Amino acid sequence: MTCCFCLIDVQCQALRKAAEAFEKLANAAREELPGTMAAVRLSGMEISDLTMELSDLGCLNSTHYPLVEVFCA
Repeated sequence: MTCCFCLIDVQCQALRKAAEAFEKLANAAREELPGTMAAVRLSGMEISDLTMELSDLGCLNSTHYPLVEVFCA
């Protein structure tokens, strides 16, 4: 009977440690994710702007992919 209580205690400690680790991970994600998403959004807008500028300069057409002709005449 005492052995069962020891096993239950060990399992409870393991679950407590897992819950604490998950809480730390969730807190880190809550802090870091908004900044990361903002940086990704900004990078996407910059790539879009660059593509539009290259298109306006005539560097891009239907036969070329973006950034194939980096220097335009």
